[in-house]
Amino acid sequence: MWKEQSKCLQEKDRTVSSNLSVTNKELFDRLKSALRKDQKDKEDFIADLLKLENPKEVLLQMDSSDFLVVSKKEAKAYFELWWRVTTEVFPFKRIFKRWHHTKAQTLFLYHVLSLPPDMVQLHRGDTSFLIDRYKDTYEYTPSVKEMALSNYNTEELFSLIGELDVEDGHSILSHGISTVPELICLGLIKSAQKYERLFMDTFSYCLLPSERSRLILRKVFDRKPKLTLLTMEKLHALSFSLDECLVACLECKLLPYIIRELDPLEFSLDLILVAITREIIDLSVILCMQLNDEFVNSFIHHIIFRYGKGSTKGISIGPLTVDIIISTCITLEGLSKGLQKSTNMLLSKLKSALIPEIRTCLVKRVTLKQQASEFLHNVISGRTINSDAIVYMTQISSNKSSYDMELFEHILNEMEVKYNLLDRLSLQEVMAMSMFYGRMIKYEILSSKRTKAAMRKMALFLREDPCSNRFKFALKCLESFGDILEKYPFYAQEYSRMPQVYAANKSLYTFIRGNLSIQELTSKNEIEGSLPFSDLVADALGHIETHPSWQKSFNMLTLSNAQSLAESIRAQSPSEVEMAKYLIAKRMFRETNHLKVYIQFIMEYSETLYLRVREMFFVILRAYAERHAEIDRTDKAPSLRIIGTYLGMLTFTDRVPIISSDFNVKEYLVDSAGKECIYSAVVFVCKYIEECVNSKILGKTSPYVCSILRVLSEIHFLAEGSDLISLEIEICFSKIEIPIEDIYPDISVQEKRLGAKRKASGIANYIELEGVRSMLAHIAVMGLDLAIRDIPYLIVDKIFSICNRTSSEAVKKDFPGRPELAVRAYKNMVCALTVSLACSSTAGPIKASAANNIAHFMRLAGMEDALSNEKISYIVDKNIPICLGIVEYIARERVRGRNQLKNRRACRGSVTTPDTASAWA
Repeated sequence: MWKEQSKCLQEKDRTVSSNLSVTNKELFDRLKSALRKDQKDKEDFIADLLKLENPKEVLLQMDSSDFLVVSKKEAKAYFELWWRVTTEVFPFKRIFKRWHHTKAQTLFLYHVLSLPPDMVQLHRGDTSFLIDRYKDTYEYTPSVKEMALSNYNTEELFSLIGELDVEDGHSILSHGISTVPELICLGLIKSAQKYERLFMDTFSYCLLPSERSRLILRKVFDRKPKLTLLTMEKLHALSFSLDECLVACLECKLLPYIIRELDPLEFSLDLILVAITREIIDLSVILCMQLNDEFVNSFIHHIIFRYGKGSTKGISIGPLTVDIIISTCITLEGLSKGLQKSTNMLLSKLKSALIPEIRTCLVKRVTLKQQASEFLHNVISGRTINSDAIVYMTQISSNKSSYDMELFEHILNEMEVKYNLLDRLSLQEVMAMSMFYGRMIKYEILSSKRTKAAMRKMALFLREDPCSNRFKFALKCLESFGDILEKYPFYAQEYSRMPQVYAANKSLYTFIRGNLSIQELTSKNEIEGSLPFSDLVADALGHIETHPSWQKSFNMLTLSNAQSLAESIRAQSPSEVEMAKYLIAKRMFRETNHLKVYIQFIMEYSETLYLRVREMFFVILRAYAERHAEIDRTDKAPSLRIIGTYLGMLTFTDRVPIISSDFNVKEYLVDSAGKECIYSAVVFVCKYIEECVNSKILGKTSPYVCSILRVLSEIHFLAEGSDLISLEIEICFSKIEIPIEDIYPDISVQEKRLGAKRKASGIANYIELEGVRSMLAHIAVMGLDLAIRDIPYLIVDKIFSICNRTSSEAVKKDFPGRPELAVRAYKNMVCALTVSLACSSTAGPIKASAANNIAHFMRLAGMEDALSNEKISYIVDKNIPICLGIVEYIARERVRGRNQLKNRRACRGSVTTPDTASAWA
């Protein structure tokens, strides 16, 4: 692995005499265990290690596929052991030269480099000639150095990695040092070709919007401007948008260089087009900077290329726009006398390629914005009939030509401007404008996102003075698009709570209320039962085995003696499941004032008892959801409050959180909203949330907690603030110090009640709340997830029967009369064959299905144009290894399940001969 150009073969053979391979597996396992245990175990291991003849060599024998170090904590423990055993500096070069399992080596180096230099002392070892820890000059500023996660500067790292072969060096860099991507970017400038893929990966971090990223991007640009823009162009082709690249260029002040050098040409011109479109720079300013025939000709050529590429395929011509074409032609026509003949010929060629509508704009010398303003003025003043205007808007909204798409956007933007001028318009103009806008919403001419924004704006206008133009405008719009409110239950509910609407138009108000099929949420609907909650707990947990001394011991339990009591009971070796059942059934529900005492005992008892306790609570919650009608009403809320408190305290104490596959708190709450047990479910969730926000891991701003708070906000919204449910939720929000009005309500409960297409509307809501970038990731995950679910199960089942027959025949032939060997060989063979065939057979279908799914969800969310087919394919390609990893897991689980079934069938048979054993094995 390490390059040794000056050594002959005999010398190399002699140097490899001291092997690093694991010779004593038992000692290696004990070392691995000691790194993960407490100080006492380490001391015992060191004492035994020092008794050996050469303890240092035992620590060096770690070249194994079984990873010795898998965390920073273990790396630190390893070096603590090393310095206790020997005073010699760790032989890094020897490790690099002779380690054969590169994945283990990579992981080891990754965590070692995150340790303080004084502990590792890399600079004092056999690589010291490569490193100078006392250099005053670094490849980055001191402030960036302080922010860096690693303690090693780029000169040291790249001197070290430069001694490795390309493949191994890339592996170590990508796994071990990419925790500081911006610093790596600086070091990689010298080796950009050698580590091209890694340079691309790390350079992408420099385009992210952060102060540190921008600082490093500017430094990279100062050294290699052409390489910077070439890499940016490649990243744009893969994942980054032109807008993101332009923002990075603007913040680092690279735009003047781009305009001046135009290298790479197409990418630079595209950036310039985007800058003009976003009104960051004016075309006339660019022409002042580059008023030469070469630039103007390149610019016109590029416009012709972009326009031709888009218009011939009937798609967007972005980043070029029709506005840019018009302004370019008008500007250059004004300078035509000063332009060369070839430039004027190019300009004529461009104009001849344009569609008649754009040529008309050039003749009239008007922009699209002016046309949109004129159209809207004609509609509002009554010169254009309202129905004709709606027909025109329908036509241009469905057309894919750039002219129509841009004109449509300009008209909608002009509408936004008119909102601010409503009070200046006459009543007749307000009514004409509201009728036009209301019909656009009704006939779904607007996109889903704009429709929701319009409905929110109408809700704001309806809260104003009923005599104002804004209120009249919103009311007339509401009358126009009221028919489609059943598709937007959240906004229908909001309009139905406005007394102003009732007072202004009672029939409209009645119509809206009639469209709502959401029944009222109230605690008064809870059914009165007679079964005590303790009986439900006993039935759910089943028989409980208890030790005679437990009752006496727990009667004396306090915070101070929790640890000693836990040790004495642990000495009896009871089952953790039985212990959890006993604590819940006999103690927790009876002694409600001793919450912290029992939590302390659970944590002191073992590292896994709290998981068993949580599992038992999940069982009780599921049983309650099924039998809530039988439970005594006075028992429900207090019992659920206890469960919520315990689960909240046991969920995020720096340990394993609740996994949604085990129990989904949000779904439990949503499901309860359709039953009579909604109040007790709210009580449980409120107590759970109160405890969760006090945790070290999750606070009140975490996505997990916020998602549950949004459902609580929705339930509060539906309960109309006049019920115990609302009071419970308000108390919860008050305790965690979050104003309930600051939490945007979810629509999960309403969707469940209305039976809406939950995936489609859920995605639409996700766009509204989280932004397009997160939305695209969400859609991609859904598309991949469904592709994996739909395909592997069917394929794996078909493949298994083939592999089963193949493996059986091979085993019969190779192991006649030797059932034990046959069973083992069969299991290994059938699993390996099924996994390999499943992965190879599903790669193609998953790729096709995932791409189709993503495109389908994009359409449902109204985002067809957000990602091209090429980018969707790129997303799928990047995630195929993860998908196939899941397929492999599914295949192994299915094989294991089928083998267990075969074993049970064989055990039920009367006699099994060696031959039959080898056949079913």
